[in-house]
Amino acid sequence: MPGTMVVVLGAGASYDCATAADDLMINRTLQPPLVTGLFGFQFQPVLGVYQPVAQAAPELRAIGDSKAFEQVVREQYRDSANTYDRRTFRSMPLYLQHLFWNISWNYTRQADHYEQLVRTLLRRFDEVIFVTLNYDLLLDRVLSELDPIERLGDYVGRVKPWRLIKLHGSVNWGRPMLMDFDPQVEPEDEFLAKTFDRVEEGWFRQLGPIQLLPTAAGRTLRELRYSTFINKPHLVYPSLSVPVGEYGEFSCPPEHLDWLRDRLRALGQANLMMIGYSGADEEVMSLLGEYCEGLQSLCVVDPSEATAMRMMEHLTEGLFNMVPSRDYVETLTFQSFVQTRLSGYLGALPD
Repeated sequence: MPGTMVVVLGAGASYDCATAADDLMINRTLQPPLVTGLFGFQFQPVLGVYQPVAQAAPELRAIGDSKAFEQVVREQYRDSANTYDRRTFRSMPLYLQHLFWNISWNYTRQADHYEQLVRTLLRRFDEVIFVTLNYDLLLDRVLSELDPIERLGDYVGRVKPWRLIKLHGSVNWGRPMLMDFDPQVEPEDEFLAKTFDRVEEGWFRQLGPIQLLPTAAGRTLRELRYSTFINKPHLVYPSLSVPVGEYGEFSCPPEHLDWLRDRLRALGQANLMMIGYSGADEEVMSLLGEYCEGLQSLCVVDPSEATAMRMMEHLTEGLFNMVPSRDYVETLTFQSFVQTRLSGYLGALPD
């Protein structure tokens, strides 16, 4: 089938990206969490490294709704008048990078549901654009087996049938802190959590361009966070968007975002598939509504019927002046969808 498919992937996709079989699992406790589970008890070994975040975790764990969670992070931490709360917010990207770095390498040996999704779509379409809000490297690793990702331009460049846009950043992206002095790095500070905690607030606004950091499994976080930039050692702060529920909180290279906007505009009528995306932050919706002329096909996949229907109605009635229909919704987990419905759905699309 010629044409282009745009696939939007939320936390629900990585959460269900691998078969829970003993021969595939490395560490089941590292299953990628949904937004409200980012500070779960099972992640205490990582939380304990970042004491400001660990102290905030009980409050954040008690919030069961993703929109309420993002509001608390935004208002009580990022925008707080309290110095300690803002310091906690600055530690959150470090915690999230650490957690999802571990997940990327130590959760599963094979993200087989991502593999099935990628290969099935690439058999049907000339071009597949993956737009993900996930920080992990689980999808990246599947795609890089087809075409290597060796520099930032490879996510959207090269002559290949897929593109990957990571709107909220990636665990292997960072921005050097442009300090006018050499940071004091203590040998016992294994993950540099204490080093970053001592940095004055203003320096977090003095950041260089996004860099693709080495992603070999043997690399340590310390090596990612303290490296050479312009022939000088720098602290490298993660390029990750903490969930705050606001449009424009992107942490991807500007050229990636420009490419996506231009491509959506050029597509006109798009084939759109949304998997495990709640739409709570509105960012993808706003991009689609502003740059996409309309939809040629639509498939919303989520195990929650209420979430899937809300998403479908927002897209059809709110953005694209379409008649809402239950036919656009697949109330299934990601695993069930790729294993039982994906091929049939694609086969029924008009040429």
